[in-house]
Amino acid sequence: MFLLAAFFAAGTVSGGAIAPDAFQDEPLIVETIPLPPNSLCWEGDSGLRREADPWETIEKRDKNDREWRDFLSSLGVSWPEGSYVYHVPAFKSIVIRNTQANLNKIWDRHNQIYFRLRIFRIQASLWLVEPKAAQELGLDEGSGELSPEEWSALRARLAAQDGAEFLSCPTVQTKHDQEATVKGNVECMYPTEFDVVDGTEGTFAVEPDSFQMREVGEELTIIPKAHEFDSRITLTFNIAAVREPSWRDWSDSLRLLQPDDANPKRSLSMKTPEFPCASIRSSMEVLPGVVYRLGGTPLVEPGRGRRLLFAFLTVEATNPKPSVSPNLPIP
Repeated sequence: MFLLAAFFAAGTVSGGAIAPDAFQDEPLIVETIPLPPNSLCWEGDSGLRREADPWETIEKRDKNDREWRDFLSSLGVSWPEGSYVYHVPAFKSIVIRNTQANLNKIWDRHNQIYFRLRIFRIQASLWLVEPKAAQELGLDEGSGELSPEEWSALRARLAAQDGAEFLSCPTVQTKHDQEATVKGNVECMYPTEFDVVDGTEGTFAVEPDSFQMREVGEELTIIPKAHEFDSRITLTFNIAAVREPSWRDWSDSLRLLQPDDANPKRSLSMKTPEFPCASIRSSMEVLPGVVYRLGGTPLVEPGRGRRLLFAFLTVEATNPKPSVSPNLPIP
């Protein structure tokens, strides 16, 4: 027995067919893995879902460790001699000692949870461009992709172009599959119905009887959906631009008394607004760091003619994974 142990310790085998460490176990590594916030469950609604008490008793903590061990085993994690897992509620983390292969299995599952917790920052630069200027700038209807360098050069050309007007640059921040809306507008109240009020001696007046509100400005509504195994993002969005109204007089005439030369018809002033507007609605797959050109939607304003609405969309994604110490004490 002594000779056999010494033989393996020496790590030599006649002929060199077996490597020196062939009979040694894979080394165990200690890592701290932060848990998703808000007690998110790795298993779904039927699994572990509880708020951790930082002052748990040792007996309760031991029970939780067994729960985590059983759950991680269901992911295919094995537990060689000397491995362990314990839960640190005060730091919302678990500390695991295991082989690298088993740790990789846990991190893979961990990343599948965190892809839904990424923070997305979406920005849309909105421009109105005259058709002739759009042709000179090479802007076609529909969508296209630009590198950050190409977008920087195009933005400078747009700013110097007489036929281009910068509207705004709405920016929203949201999470996976959560709708977000940002508005940069003012409310305009306008009448929709009128009441003719009889007066004395053949006089009358027109009074607004009913009102509505309309928002004037730009609006961005967006829903990002992250892809689980790559960096693609599916964006469903609505970009709208509503311009200042032009008031149209829907005038009419009315004769209150019997028709005669002394009581001619009199004009009524009933003005209601028309709101020039354009929108871009779509759903598309995007990648962070790429600028997407959208639109070419026509918008017609009195006195300005026909112009095209363009949006230049960018997306940034950040991981909310907290920074924790790799060596947490057992509470």
